[in-house]
Amino acid sequence: MIDPLLNEHKGRVVKLMGDGALVEFHSVVDAVACAVAIQTSVAAHQIEAPAERRVVFRIGINLGDVVVEGDDLFGDGVNVAARLEQLCPPGGVLISGTAYDHMKGKLSLPIDFAGAQKVKNIAEPVRTYSVRMQGAMRGFEKSPPRSSPQERAAVVRAT
Repeated sequence: MIDPLLNEHKGRVVKLMGDGALVEFHSVVDAVACAVAIQTSVAAHQIEAPAERRVVFRIGINLGDVVVEGDDLFGDGVNVAARLEQLCPPGGVLISGTAYDHMKGKLSLPIDFAGAQKVKNIAEPVRTYSVRMQGAMRGFEKSPPRSSPQERAAVVRAT
């Protein structure tokens, strides 16, 4: 279900990391549209499944500088996306301020300012915006701890 959406939005899986993935897009608009499509499709596909059997994603999207080493990506651009994923409510999409600045007005999505978040190893607070996803848990300051093995993380980085 996810691979066709990544292909449709021109995303490239850079690497899989345990229960997470680093995905690269050449457009923030494509990254956000794909993230929303993934969350919507996954939720619709699992609507009949018992809550304890559902796979729930958190998606963090950032636009920032990265270091390319072979087929891998490193650097603050990736680190911010990973921190946003950690802050993201289950079933949600959390976007950095830099990514939001580049995509605002290009997609008709309900997006809320989620505040400036202090994140590990990043000097300045990161402005964050949350796509209002039906079924996503609310609360931006702290999301619930990951206690379910069915919860998955996705970190998306747009270049």
